[in-house]
Amino acid sequence: DGTLVQRLLAHQTRQPPSIKVDRPDIPDSLLVIVEKMMAKKREDRYQTARELADDLTRWLGQNGSDDWKQKNIHLISMLYGTEHARGLINADQPAEKKP
Repeated sequence: DGTLVQRLLAHQTRQPPSIKVDRPDIPDSLLVIVEKMMAKKREDRYQTARELADDLTRWLGQNGSDDWKQKNIHLISMLYGTEHARGLINADQPAEKKP
């Protein structure tokens, strides 16, 4: 509510309500990323899109579904190294039957 100027000033100065209000199921670790994206102070936000992409990819690597991890193993490999990526692949494979 308020005049256009008041709403613009509020947008610039007030922290928006937490998305937990609408999405109480959001994991706290993802909420940290979202809040950093929405920070009012420039120095508190991600400084580059690459920083954000790295954090989101890291989060997905730790919290994403097995299907997502399999489809994006190259991203996990870039962030964590090839051995970690291989571990994810091998962890999802059924154990070989021994004769």
